[in-house]
Amino acid sequence: MNSAPEHISKELYELGKTRFERADFVEARALLRAAIACASVLEDIEIEAKSWDLIGRIFWFELEPAAASEAIEHAADCFENLNDAPALRSARLRQAFFAYEARDFAEADAVLSALLADPKTERESRARALGYRGNILRAQFRIDEARVAYEEALALLRPGDLYFATFQMDLGIAELLDGDMARAWEQLRAAERGLGLGKPDVLLAALVDHYLDVNATMLGIERAFEGAGASTTLTRFLAEVRSAFRESSAAAETRETVAALERGCPPSEHARLSLVLLRRAQLGDVPQRLRMLVEPSNSSLTLSSVKVSWNPESPEWRIAHALAQHRHTPGDIPSLTNAELVAIGWPGETILRKAAKNRLHVALSGLRKRGLRSVLLRSGEGYAFVSDLEVVFV
Repeated sequence: MNSAPEHISKELYELGKTRFERADFVEARALLRAAIACASVLEDIEIEAKSWDLIGRIFWFELEPAAASEAIEHAADCFENLNDAPALRSARLRQAFFAYEARDFAEADAVLSALLADPKTERESRARALGYRGNILRAQFRIDEARVAYEEALALLRPGDLYFATFQMDLGIAELLDGDMARAWEQLRAAERGLGLGKPDVLLAALVDHYLDVNATMLGIERAFEGAGASTTLTRFLAEVRSAFRESSAAAETRETVAALERGCPPSEHARLSLVLLRRAQLGDVPQRLRMLVEPSNSSLTLSSVKVSWNPESPEWRIAHALAQHRHTPGDIPSLTNAELVAIGWPGETILRKAAKNRLHVALSGLRKRGLRSVLLRSGEGYAFVSDLEVVFV
C-alpha cells in the first residue's frame, strides 16, 4: 500500500471494493469505514461518497434495508457537495428504494417526489422514480394507482433495458395481488422474455421465475421451476414459500405453516408480498390495507385479529398509544424521537441517558414480542408505525 497520506483513503476503498465483489461483506465494511475515516480527515469527499455507497449496498445484500437507506443518504449528501448531479440522482433513487424495502414509505415517497419535480431528472431516472412509486402504492394495495405508475415508467424505457423487465415483473405482481391471473401471466412472461434481451441479472431472473411459478400454481398449471442460480437469504425463503403453495394440507396445518413462514419472514417486500399471495391461495384471505384498532378505554390494540392489552400505567402501553396517535394524525412528522418516547413512557421522571436508552430498548422489544414487530419502524432519530397502517380509534 502506498504510504502517502493522499493515497491511503483511495487504496482502502479499492481494497474494500475488492472484498465487496468477493462477497466478503464483513471485511469489506471494515475497510470501507476505515476509508471513510481517512477520507474525512483528508477531505476526500469523492472516496467518502463511494465508500458510503458500497456500505449501503452491503447492508442491502444483508437484508438490512433501514441501515442501507441511511448509508446511501450519507453517500447522496457527499455527491451533492461534489455537485455530481448524475451520481446524486442515482444515490437518491437507491435511498428511496431501500427506504421502501424498510417500509418507510413516507421517506421513500419524499425522495421520489423531489426527483420527479426536478426538470433536470433524466428519462431513465424519472422512469425508475415512477416504478418505485408504483412499488409503494402496490405495498399499500392501491393497485389501480400502482398500475398507472408502472405503465408510465415502462413508457419511458426500452425493451431490453433491465428496469423495463423489472417494472414488467412488478406490474405482474400487482396483477397477482389484484387477482387477475391471466394479466399477471402475460406481464411476467414478457419480463422473462425481456431478460434475455439485455445484460443478465441473476437475482431478477430468480424473482421472475419465482412469481411465474406462483402464478402457474394459482392457475393450476404444471410448470417446472428452472431456478436462476441465485442463492441468498431471500431466494431460499421464497423456495420455502413455493413449497407451501404446493401443499394440500388441512386448513389448520396450512395456517400453522403460513404462521411459521411469517415469523421467519426476512425484511423484504418480495418475501412479504409472496406471503400475501400464499394466504390468498391457501386460506382465501384477500389482501387489504393493514388496520389497527385502538381502544384507549381498556388499553388495548387489535392487529391482524390479535388483541393485545396492557396495564394503562405501563410504559409499553403509553408508547404504543402515542405511536398510534402519531400515525392517526394527518400531516404529522414521520417519527417520535427517542427522547419523546422516553418522556411519554416515564412521564415526570428524571432518568440518566444510558438508563433511559436501556428502558426504551426493553419497552420496544416488548412491543415487538407482543405482535407489533411488523408495524414498528425505526425512522430517523426515533420510531413510528409504518405509513400504510390504518389506525382506527374505537
